[in-house]
Amino acid sequence: MSTAALVSIGEYLSTSYRPDRDLVDGQLIERNVGEYDHSRLQGALTTWLTNRQRAWNIRVLPEQRLRVSATRFRIPDVCVISRNQGIEPVFTKPPLVCIEVLSKSLGAARKVRAPQLKLLFVHLHLAGDEILDGVRHVSRGCVQRQD
Repeated sequence: MSTAALVSIGEYLSTSYRPDRDLVDGQLIERNVGEYDHSRLQGALTTWLTNRQRAWNIRVLPEQRLRVSATRFRIPDVCVISRNQGIEPVFTKPPLVCIEVLSKSLGAARKVRAPQLKLLFVHLHLAGDEILDGVRHVSRGCVQRQD
């Protein structure tokens, strides 16, 4: 059982964490950042989507904080929102898509986050230069990627 002190929402939103962290029911949750393969794929996806922003009428936001419930804040690797969606410091409206890049080290821990978001959530699993599989989570459940 964890003995970590609980963090209030006010404290979480007014504190800078390095690296940034999710907040789930008062507990700070470590995010997977800093590994080469993770950073490389996150950057490539952000660039690819950013190059299509005007044509697709979207905005691409890496590591945008989302409030997914009254006591939960998550920071997906990449969010895609409609250009018509209002801008908030911490988003409370669901993005069109959230992308989470998972490495072997923290993949299982991050995977449990997606059903809580109740929106389209794409997981990409890394193994060297290959993406092993992707899982889409939607409000109805999850769907395995079909090649």
